[in-house]
Amino acid sequence: MKIEVISPGMFTTVQDGGRIGMEAFGIPESGFMDQQSGKLANQLVGNVPTAALIEITGTGPTLIFHNDIMIAVTGGDFSPTIDGNSLELDTAVHIKKGSVLKFHQAKTGFRAYLAFKGKLLADIVYASSSTHTQNGFGGHQGRTLKKGDSLEVTNQSASVKRNKNLRQELETTRNLYTGQEHVIRIYPGPECKMLTDTDKDRFTEHLFKVSNNSNRMGYRLSGRWTSSELKLPNIISSGNIRGVVQLPPSLDPIILLNDAGTTGGYPRIGVCENPDLVAQIKPGEKIRFEWVEYNF
Repeated sequence: MKIEVISPGMFTTVQDGGRIGMEAFGIPESGFMDQQSGKLANQLVGNVPTAALIEITGTGPTLIFHNDIMIAVTGGDFSPTIDGNSLELDTAVHIKKGSVLKFHQAKTGFRAYLAFKGKLLADIVYASSSTHTQNGFGGHQGRTLKKGDSLEVTNQSASVKRNKNLRQELETTRNLYTGQEHVIRIYPGPECKMLTDTDKDRFTEHLFKVSNNSNRMGYRLSGRWTSSELKLPNIISSGNIRGVVQLPPSLDPIILLNDAGTTGGYPRIGVCENPDLVAQIKPGEKIRFEWVEYNF
């Protein structure tokens, strides 16, 4: 089954469940930025949850199908249409040969997931089809899709039963990333003790803006939340995971995401409870942090 890219959208890539277990070798996990939406899109069409699919960011692509196929779209609402007719989200849909699927600019959320029933053929690197554009490997030639690209989906039979509660779960999740301001809950990180109680209070009282200089590696936040007198030393280069909140010397927080380096020397003051939610926040929108308290 062949799918042709008529227009690629802003940043459209092939992703899957990620390169699990490769961090020890300095290789980022990559994979679905919104893991819940990516996995559930696959399950809607009967694929295994971690199967390769298309991740759409910001503004979506236009695709033409050269064969009949079943698809599902989850995540952000990009107002998708089939031959000009609205396509229902969070639902498995049969597409006819010659149909044109068009995505628009994200209305809610920032990333959507397009799954095809069967196996999407892609370059497998370190046991994953996920695209890592910085290193140029995986997915479709290690890059974002472009006009004229052709994707192939095999007729490989799927083996996963659809969960009847998927649609309700997705609708509940989508409600979390509507609006222009978002609350991100974070657990204290390894270097959180570098902050005083006053610093911690100021950090959660401040409303940070997501910088346009944000991507799959991480979200950069702006907004002066404390005095310039706060000086945090760099740390010995240490391990990072998806969702870590770093404080560089500028004190503008960075939330590390799927394609970030596996080690770094900035203090890790927190870890996001739900990185999936972070991935659905648009540049220009605002974030307020909330500490999650726990006892050892």
